[in-house]
Amino acid sequence: MKSGNHARAALSGLIAHAFRARRPATAALIGLTIASVVVAQSIPANASELATARPAQARSAPSAPSASSGQSTEAPTLRPAVVVSIRSLTPSAARARIDAILTSEKSQAAATASSARAKTVRASATRKSAAAGAAEAARQAANNKLQEALAALAKALSSSQCTNVPGANGQSSVSCALANGGQGTVSGDGGTTVTTPTPSATPDPTPTPAPTQTADPTPTPSATPTPVTTAEPAAAPTSPPATSAADPSPTPAFTPDATQSPVTTTDPTSSAPGASPAAAPDPAASAAAVAAPQADPAPAADARAADVASAGAEARAAAADPSWAVVDGTATLRLTAREASDGALRYDPSTDRLVFTAGSMRVTVPLGGLTAARVSGVDGGTAFTVDLRGLSPSTALSMDLDGVIDALHVFGSGDAAVLSAADSPSRLSLASLAAHFRFDVPRLALLLDGGLGAVSVGGTQAIATNGADLTVLGENLDVAAGSVLDTRGTDRTGDITFKASSTGVDADASLTVQNASLIGHSIALLASSASETSAATDTASRASVSVVDTRLQATGDVTIASDCDLSSALTGSTASSRATSSAASRLGGSSNVTAAGTLRLKATNRTDVRVTGANPMGAGIADADLTRVTTATIDGSQVITASALVVSAVSSGALVVT
Repeated sequence: MKSGNHARAALSGLIAHAFRARRPATAALIGLTIASVVVAQSIPANASELATARPAQARSAPSAPSASSGQSTEAPTLRPAVVVSIRSLTPSAARARIDAILTSEKSQAAATASSARAKTVRASATRKSAAAGAAEAARQAANNKLQEALAALAKALSSSQCTNVPGANGQSSVSCALANGGQGTVSGDGGTTVTTPTPSATPDPTPTPAPTQTADPTPTPSATPTPVTTAEPAAAPTSPPATSAADPSPTPAFTPDATQSPVTTTDPTSSAPGASPAAAPDPAASAAAVAAPQADPAPAADARAADVASAGAEARAAAADPSWAVVDGTATLRLTAREASDGALRYDPSTDRLVFTAGSMRVTVPLGGLTAARVSGVDGGTAFTVDLRGLSPSTALSMDLDGVIDALHVFGSGDAAVLSAADSPSRLSLASLAAHFRFDVPRLALLLDGGLGAVSVGGTQAIATNGADLTVLGENLDVAAGSVLDTRGTDRTGDITFKASSTGVDADASLTVQNASLIGHSIALLASSASETSAATDTASRASVSVVDTRLQATGDVTIASDCDLSSALTGSTASSRATSSAASRLGGSSNVTAAGTLRLKATNRTDVRVTGANPMGAGIADADLTRVTTATIDGSQVITASALVVSAVSSGALVVT
């Protein structure tokens, strides 16, 4: 029994510790264990123990009275044995089961709270919807009452017939055909206004009923805006009020103006049937009473009409294609950025006209008699092309392009031209004998293609592209001495590319840069020539780039390269070829090169000459003379700062005579 008491005391301590640790589930399990132990100690586990206990009780009990004494000697009956099985858990398993129970309880509590919040939101939405419905119903009821009041007012204003014309937002107007042949209109918005026209100078005291009038679909214009309403057939005067045609616009419908002061009147011509004509009011007094509302149309209506007219004019102007305007020999074309985008201005020699095209748009003007042409409004366009090819020195046309676009492509007239700064470093001029073209430096790129002509770039004033790329093409290019070309901008630095190109039997491409300054990102000074023939005896291909006493400053690479290609194939009984191929690249004098990237000086020469003597009647004669020169030279006193320097001169090809 002592050991049992000690066990119960220990378990009681565990239960108290579990409750202090806020683990009621653990305490419950421990309490269940105590109950099981108590039951196990107080009740025999099986029948054999019960049988063993009974003899012991019999031996220790006092002797029972004899049967003759009349008392019962039977032993008391015990309740059946109860067997309880307890599965012990490890501490970790018990903690896991307790945590699962706690988690389940938290989830149930969260679900209950979420459900309560959802019910609250639904109830709030229901209340808001009901309130909105009630407000709308109240507004509708107010509008209905206003309509009823105006209808009643229409009956009270005149004995003639009136019509109630419902309007928007609870507003309405009442139109009445008055006895003097006029038309009265009543509108209500914070007051009641009655507008009546000036009565006829000679009112008819006994109006004659007229047949039903049909509204004219094109109302007669009136100098004074009056309400336009449709009324039931009513008595009309034999002489209707005169109208004026001074206002060409149709009579507008009456619109209540909240800024007008309420004016309450009654119809002075209204009277009981059979009234004497002498009761008619003085026409002059009636005119004076209504002069104020008639003389000044509603300012709001005038403003709306002006806005509509302005919008219509703008829409018509936007829908119409632009056109040339010629004044004193100057043709002007005004465009929008949308119209100028991807547009092209060129000369058409077949029709002798200047032509502007953009998509399906085509606008032309005869060149004859023109001394100048100007295109404006291109600012903000994406790309624009100006083609001066075909113009001759006899035209001597002055052209201006006003506005800054993203990219500009200019084709020269084909004769010698000079590209220089015009009014400022960012406005350039391309001048030749055929045309003088002035334009703003584009935002991103300028491409000038001089074609087969010679192009000189620069001058005494610097050319600044403000970050745009500068590319100049032509057969013979020259950067004038003392020129400064700068493509640096606030957010980027543009590339500088000069490329001289020539083709033909006698191809000669040259680029010369002397005593100039070129500042840009990547600088490429190139020349290429190509000659191919199967008939000419003499052929030549020459490409040369010469940079002398020049400062080249680049945040990228600097490339000076010449490329030459010559191909000649002759066949005949007497075949002879004289060919010259030359590729030369030079950096000389006291040039100064600063490049964050690589400085490349290259010359490439490819030649292929084949001469065949073929005579069906006998022996053929063939000979060839080829001169091939390939040089890449750095001479003089150079100052070169670059991450790498590459100098190469490469020649290849074949000379075959058979």
